[in-house]
Amino acid sequence: LVAEIIGSGELLGDGTTYTDTLVLLTGSTVALKVVADQYYSFSQWGADLVGSDTELELLVDEDKLIVAKFSRDSHSLEIAVEGPGWVEVNGETYVGPQQLAAGEALQLDAQLLNPAYRFDGWSGDIDDPSQTLSLLIEEDLQLIAPFVPNFAGGEGTQASPYEITTWEHLHSVRGFPEAHFNLTDDLDSTSAGYDQLASETANGGAGWLPIGDEDDPFAGQFDGAGRTIAGLYIDRPDSDYIGLFGVSSAGCTVTNLRLSELDITGRDYVGGLIGQNRGKIHRVNLTGELVGGDFVGGLIGYNSPGGAVIKSSAGVEVIGSGDVVGGLIGYSHRGRKISESFATGDVSGTNRVGGLIGNAYRGDQIAGSYATGDVSGVNRVGGLVGHNFSNISIINSYATGEVTGADEVGGLAGVIGSAGRVVGSYADGDVSGDSSVGGLVGNNLLGQLKNSRAGGNVVASGGRAGGLVGHNSAEASAVAAYSTGKVEGANKVGGFIGENAGQVETSYSVGEVLGGADVGGLIGINSGTVRNSFWNYETSEQFASAGGEAKTSAELNDIHTFLDSRWDIQLTSSEKNKGYPFLAWEKSASSATWYITDEDHADLLGTAEQLKDVYSYPNPYRPTENGVMNFIIPPRYGNSISLTIYNLNGRSLANEKFSLHNNQARLISWIPELASGTYIYVIEGSGNSYSGTLTIIR
Repeated sequence: LVAEIIGSGELLGDGTTYTDTLVLLTGSTVALKVVADQYYSFSQWGADLVGSDTELELLVDEDKLIVAKFSRDSHSLEIAVEGPGWVEVNGETYVGPQQLAAGEALQLDAQLLNPAYRFDGWSGDIDDPSQTLSLLIEEDLQLIAPFVPNFAGGEGTQASPYEITTWEHLHSVRGFPEAHFNLTDDLDSTSAGYDQLASETANGGAGWLPIGDEDDPFAGQFDGAGRTIAGLYIDRPDSDYIGLFGVSSAGCTVTNLRLSELDITGRDYVGGLIGQNRGKIHRVNLTGELVGGDFVGGLIGYNSPGGAVIKSSAGVEVIGSGDVVGGLIGYSHRGRKISESFATGDVSGTNRVGGLIGNAYRGDQIAGSYATGDVSGVNRVGGLVGHNFSNISIINSYATGEVTGADEVGGLAGVIGSAGRVVGSYADGDVSGDSSVGGLVGNNLLGQLKNSRAGGNVVASGGRAGGLVGHNSAEASAVAAYSTGKVEGANKVGGFIGENAGQVETSYSVGEVLGGADVGGLIGINSGTVRNSFWNYETSEQFASAGGEAKTSAELNDIHTFLDSRWDIQLTSSEKNKGYPFLAWEKSASSATWYITDEDHADLLGTAEQLKDVYSYPNPYRPTENGVMNFIIPPRYGNSISLTIYNLNGRSLANEKFSLHNNQARLISWIPELASGTYIYVIEGSGNSYSGTLTIIR
């Protein structure tokens, strides 16, 4: 009996393993049994035996050859890949279900296709979190290889935003530009992924790769939840659109975020938060250092049409080697609004350089905002805005830093363009340059300055130097404004305006004025109109001016000086501004444009708003000393006022009608053309009537 084995297993005869040829007696029987080795199965008998029974009785009646055939088991492997990734099986890409020999050693590797995703662990017949899985196949396997967004949690919706707790998670934001995100932990140099993604050694020394570009801008919602991202490093001097975000689109919102210890270098369109913004930025605050070329801002390099910045700040030193550089925003182009925001870092650049914004163009409103850093540049340099190009409003804003430049340099703005407005704003920093240098505005081209002031000293090595404005062009105006700083220049030097071709009304200056040619206490050279405005010839040391009226310090501390010129002014008990008039917003009041502290005329305290009844002055009236006689009218008399003069016998001698406006001083003025004597006057309006006496002395 000759036995042969094909495959891997044993053949037993009467319980003994057959390993060779056996000689058996004719007619004897043998009990045969086959036992398969691991990973094999008995398939069938061969040669002189047929069938597939694993145990049988064999009659030995002649020489026989028997063959026991064993075959290798096999198992199926099926892997479902979910998400952007693939799987390698022993180094070969898995492309579909496979039939594998039982017991074969396998190495399964989950490979990421998109760095914004992560492998979420094997599931199915095997649960294992490892990205690489080693196993022996001993049964059919169905596995799932899921690749999911690389975040700590969330689904990317408004109701369930993706959660960010590491730099890897932050890096993954770029893969989901329209999703919602929450920063759920502070990020710094100790957070996972910092060395690889945001440090000085990351990306070959280039540091952080900005999220979003021109082709694929960030359009999602990013809520910092009041947490901080610290230590972000970028060194990409040959690249544009640099910041935590490179480019954002309309619909993007970034809120409630702090960035600290920034160290960012780029070429153009460089911002601490965003290189180019079209979305809404709300309550974002950052600190650090930033270097770029053109369109460089501490928060945003270029704020595109529709971009809004609200209650945000930058405490960043901003260095621009080119043009359009700002402490908060480099260029704001038709932005929706910049409000309640500020910048505190020093700013330097070439042209159009501002402590808050380098260049604001068309339609922007800058409200309730300020800058405190020093600003330096060449042309169009301002403590708040370098170039306020067209149709821009600056409202209730200020700058306090020192401003240095060459041409068109201002404590608040270098240039105010057409339809520009400056209202309720001020600058207190010293200003120096060559020409068109002003304590508030360097060159007011076609703008309106109102209810504003300047307190810094002004120095111009050339011409057009003014305590408030260097050059006030035709169709430009400065109304209800004042300046207090010292002004020095070579020519066209004025305590208020260096050269005026526009309109000046109800304004004054008190600073010292020094210059060569065309020097005036209020206006250096004038081709425009100047009405009801004054300068202090004692403190300015200038007895002449191209416009305005010279007054002493005492006269400028006297409310009658201004009432006689129909200023909207009231007395206050607040000791402020060394007795000179100051603007209502400086007192947090709104019932008048101006206030003044005048101890000698305390009986006028409150004027029309607080008077119990009509007040007349001067009384007695002396024509040789007094230009007009004034009556202050309480509000209850309305805006249509009748004044009637009677002699002591009750005969009517004169009747005048006056119209007041709610935003004006409640003051009427009248020139008596009567002989010396005592008269009775009656004021009537809105059903109210008041009578009093007046005396005329000729």
